[in-house]
Amino acid sequence: HRRIPKEMRMKVRRYLEYTMEEKKQLQMEESEMMALMSSPLQDELTIYFHGTILHNCGIFDDFPIDFLSYLTFFMHSEQYSAGDTIFEEEEESSKMFFVVKGK
Repeated sequence: HRRIPKEMRMKVRRYLEYTMEEKKQLQMEESEMMALMSSPLQDELTIYFHGTILHNCGIFDDFPIDFLSYLTFFMHSEQYSAGDTIFEEEEESSKMFFVVKGK
């Protein structure tokens, strides 16, 4: 049995506290909510939720709506706790991040 370093324990604790607080506000995770809906309604909501993010990002202003709608199906949400490093400056990645809440 190994002891978890104090810094890592605190990081896990902050993440769990943040996640629980967010869950209280949302009452239900997005995936849980989506699972209850029909496939066409899931598609509609995916386009709406993710499309709103793309719409608010000026880099996508010149793209046709059909392309943006298609792009929404490749997006997914991830949660990070305060202090987490999502990526390092100049780090190569195959992902694009949109920070919706936080800094």
